[in-house]
Amino acid sequence: MKNVKDYGATGNGRDDDTDAIRAALADCAAGETCFVPLGTYLVRPGGVSGHTPAVTSGVKLVGESRYGSILKIAGMPTDSFLLCEGEDWLLTDLTFDMADYTPPSGQTGQVAIACRGDNWRVKNCSVINIGRTGIAAFGGNNWTIEDNFIARTVPTAQPPTTAILATARQGMLPTNGNVVGNRCEGVGILISGNECGISRNRINNCGSGAGIFVAAPPNAKGALITENICTNGLSGYDDAQGGRWWTVSGFEVWAPDSIISNNIAHDNDGGGIAVGGMRTLVIGNIAYDNGRGRGERGGIAARSIDAGRNASYSTLIGNKCYDTRYPNTTTMTQDWGYIQQPGITGVQQEANDYTRNKLGAHKP
Repeated sequence: MKNVKDYGATGNGRDDDTDAIRAALADCAAGETCFVPLGTYLVRPGGVSGHTPAVTSGVKLVGESRYGSILKIAGMPTDSFLLCEGEDWLLTDLTFDMADYTPPSGQTGQVAIACRGDNWRVKNCSVINIGRTGIAAFGGNNWTIEDNFIARTVPTAQPPTTAILATARQGMLPTNGNVVGNRCEGVGILISGNECGISRNRINNCGSGAGIFVAAPPNAKGALITENICTNGLSGYDDAQGGRWWTVSGFEVWAPDSIISNNIAHDNDGGGIAVGGMRTLVIGNIAYDNGRGRGERGGIAARSIDAGRNASYSTLIGNKCYDTRYPNTTTMTQDWGYIQQPGITGVQQEANDYTRNKLGAHKP
């Protein structure tokens, strides 16, 4: 095991510990652990890595405590804070403090933890005061982002921000990635990839897009979204809406052949659950008290972009959409239990409860 203090790191929150941490990681061979004792370790704006991966195949970067082993950036980021690349690497029990620095759109240095490769895991870490993106998976197969806490302190999102991002690398989408048991405060989860699992995450106060957003084809298919809670989505600046101030929904899932099951969406400024992928199974979800910031919003909405990207042939079973303040129409915000946009066909409904909404069960 390599201890960063043996390489000259102080962890006193005042001295620059970048070179010591880099040296300790560079000395780690596959199968070895780089250990970070309790303390606050200042890292230069170029990050631990620069453009060179700091955590590589088989290496484990491990803190003594998620709450006490802190790597903190010491200026506006000029690159990813920590770049990890290869197979079977592990990152656990650390806090990454990005100090609220927000690089402008188009500038590098947007990601606190940049992840590449296969069969890796980021577990039980905190990424706090993020400026742009907390944890990002670029391509790769069979990876896991699990039981982390990611928070953005600065309200809303200009430019847009993300707690957890999965996206393509060199044209190759992530496959069989898992985003499990994370807590996200002020930011949400955005997934492009195939057969990815998003489960048991808690998203609160997301400031742009949706609490959990899964991309449309050809950028995603076959997502499993289960047992997540998205609440208190805000209204904020949205690039996808041409920079307009826009409301944030709980869930927005455009990937075809997906399963959306046993999730909860409540008290979001936008709608509860937007379904936009063909042949999606929507089962056992609860959406209530949504639509706080914009009218004509429902608990569940079947959405459409075009002929190839819409909720046609989806099946909805056993979902509940309601406003807890029913029948007080003065305080209710969720207008409809279910909304279906034009051009969608073949939707099957069974045993859903869309009663107790402000304007009715189904939008005409």
